[in-house]
Amino acid sequence: MGTSRNSNDAVMEELLLCQGDARCVLAKLDQLSLYSCDFTLEEIGRILNVTRERVRQIEASAIKKLKHPKVGRPLLVYLTL
Repeated sequence: MGTSRNSNDAVMEELLLCQGDARCVLAKLDQLSLYSCDFTLEEIGRILNVTRERVRQIEASAIKKLKHPKVGRPLLVYLTL
């Protein structure tokens, strides 16, 4: 259990370095979910020093970009290799 907590702490430190970059935030959130660490939008916002709503907007924007064919298709090909 201690290892998982240390991993979460390391990911949280990296999340602080994102400075609001949507791709970075999503990547770190994905890493946190791998550790079964569920943070609320408010908690993430507190870490990034932005509002809960801004975290939601960043996430929604990144997901919208991923759904675009020019972005999503190449990524899907890469992920299925």
